[in-house]
Amino acid sequence: MMPEQKHIRSLDGLRGVAILLVIGFHYFHNAAPVDHVGLYPFGFKLNWIPLFRFGYLGVELFFMISGFVIAMTLENCKTPVEFIVRRFARIWPALVVCSIATYVVMRCSASPFAKFRPEKITNFFPSLTLTPTMAWDWAFPRVDLVDSVYWSLVVEMRFYIIAALIFWLFAKINFSRNLVVFAWVFILLNVCIHKFYPEFGELYGAIAIPYNLPWFAAGAVFYDLYKLRFRKTTALFLLFTLFIIIAKTSMFDSPSGKHPLVVSIISLAFFIVFWLISHNSVAVKVLASNWLVFVGVSSYSVYLLHNYIGMVVISSIPKGIGMPLAICCVLLVACAAIACGYLSYLYIEQPFRKLITRSLLSSGEVSCWQIKRRGSEIA
Repeated sequence: MMPEQKHIRSLDGLRGVAILLVIGFHYFHNAAPVDHVGLYPFGFKLNWIPLFRFGYLGVELFFMISGFVIAMTLENCKTPVEFIVRRFARIWPALVVCSIATYVVMRCSASPFAKFRPEKITNFFPSLTLTPTMAWDWAFPRVDLVDSVYWSLVVEMRFYIIAALIFWLFAKINFSRNLVVFAWVFILLNVCIHKFYPEFGELYGAIAIPYNLPWFAAGAVFYDLYKLRFRKTTALFLLFTLFIIIAKTSMFDSPSGKHPLVVSIISLAFFIVFWLISHNSVAVKVLASNWLVFVGVSSYSVYLLHNYIGMVVISSIPKGIGMPLAICCVLLVACAAIACGYLSYLYIEQPFRKLITRSLLSSGEVSCWQIKRRGSEIA
């Protein structure tokens, strides 16, 4: 076995890369319709830059990281109840606070963006339960999420359920392999449903997350590779099958205007970085730099806060100040979002996570918190 280490700093740094990609996409790539060009002080002038244009793939990178960490978390939790408690303690405190902050800012603001995306109190129902909006349409027509980026948290919640079922219903030691098998089964079922029963396609996609599950499964495979449970040839075979799904689905599931070949190349780059991390390669030491780790550990709260609140500020920047100054202003907004996220990490995420886990888990139970484990804190 490899020597134990308390923290995978490069994994936290990779979180930092992921959130910076997402911020770049939301703050610099104008994805709004032409008639809403006024939301950005620089209009569409930066849309050609690949770093911003494809920054949305940072979410898929988060999914891979989550697959890695959830595999580790399941392994260290003795019961399904413990897993549920720890996921609840990790996800909901910051989600509640950041949702309220976003709602208040959007309701109180007179900015162009706040007028473009008006908030409703009913948006809290799908946002705080992390359920698809379609589940609430019957009661609240046109219900939406408090912030559109919460869609990925809804996907994460589906993954937690799928992962827990696979882990405790099948051989635990083969968790990542089983996850790969289910990823293939789900994508094949998706093809059949869309061909023969298209009216159920959206519902099936919301439940089985067929396009997203390969990313999570890849992260789980990399965790087992990191733990030396796979031969390299076995891991390569499993990862290749997952990459085939990702590359194929990128041809028809990528946001409009995104070249599938570029998406596939970037996805391959993610796989290579994870391969290096799983082998403790010195090539990824740059990911362990202090500033990336700083951004990475607070990435969850940054993700929750940066989008709508940031766009309220960005859409209020005067349009005639010139490109250089406009870019500087947006960069300041990004820095402020990261700073607020870090404060949320320190004073909301960490204290409430400890409080909830200590309160809901019996003192006699061996907790994940007490296990000397390898890996970073739960994604």
